[in-house]
Amino acid sequence: MSDNPLIQKMQKIIPATTIRLPSRGLFYKNDELNEEVSDGEIVLYPMTTLDEIIIRSPDMLFQGSAIDKVIKRCAPQVHKPVELLSKDIDFILIQLRKISYGDELLISFKCPTTEDSDNLEYTMNINYLLHKSKELDAGDLARYTITLSNGMSINLRPSKFNEILKMNQIDDETKTPEELEEIITLSIIAVINDVDGINDRDTIQDWLKVLSIKDMKEIIDKISDANNYGPDFSYKINCKDCGKEHDVTYILNPVSFFTLPSSRKTNQD
Repeated sequence: MSDNPLIQKMQKIIPATTIRLPSRGLFYKNDELNEEVSDGEIVLYPMTTLDEIIIRSPDMLFQGSAIDKVIKRCAPQVHKPVELLSKDIDFILIQLRKISYGDELLISFKCPTTEDSDNLEYTMNINYLLHKSKELDAGDLARYTITLSNGMSINLRPSKFNEILKMNQIDDETKTPEELEEIITLSIIAVINDVDGINDRDTIQDWLKVLSIKDMKEIIDKISDANNYGPDFSYKINCKDCGKEHDVTYILNPVSFFTLPSSRKTNQD
C-alpha cells in the first residue's frame, strides 16, 4: 500500500474489487500470479486517466504492451499479464471496464440489410457477459487430455494471451503456404504440454508435420473444446432500422470495450 495519505484516502473511498479468474489459477505454475493468490481470486482497481490513454493506443494494444502495463497497475497480484490464459485476460478487461466506467456500454452498429443505414448506438449491460462466464474446476482438467485414434496420448492446456496476440499479428496475405503451415504448427505446439510423456518442442513439431489429417483434426477439435470457458461474447440487438434481431458478437471483444463509443453522453442541439 502507498505511503501517500491522499492515495490511502482514495483507496478507502474506492476500494479494490475482488474477482475470481475463470481458470481459477489451475494452470499457473511460473509466478504468473502472486503466491498469495488462492483459487484464482485477485483484487482489481479502477483505471486511471493514464491507463485510459494507454489502453486506447492502437499500437500499444496491437503489441500487447497496453494490456501488460494497465493490468500490472490495476491488478498488482498479476505479475506476468501477457502470460495469463487468454480467457482470463478477457475476464479481467471486462471487469476493468465495469468498475472503471459502470455497467453500461455503448456499441455502434450499422444494419447490413437496410439501404443507406447509419451507424447507430445501442446500450449493452456488461453484467450480461459476466453472468454467462464459465469457470473451470479441478474436474475439468480431464478435458485437457486426449487419446488419439492411433492410441497416442496428448496433454493440452488453454491458450495464453501472448499466443493469441502473436496469431493476430500475422499478415496472412504476405505469407507463403509453407510459412502458414509453420505458423499453424507452432500455434498447436504452444498448447501441447506433452505427447506420450515427451515434452521436447522440436520432437513434437516434427511429429505434428507427419500426423494424418484425421489425427490433426482430433487435436484441433479438442483444443477448441478446451478453450470453451470464460466470458461468452454472444450478444444480439434489435435493429433500430429494420426491427430485426442481429448478432453483434463479431464487434465485441475486451479490447473494443475501450475503443467503442464512450459512455459519456454529448449535448445535442
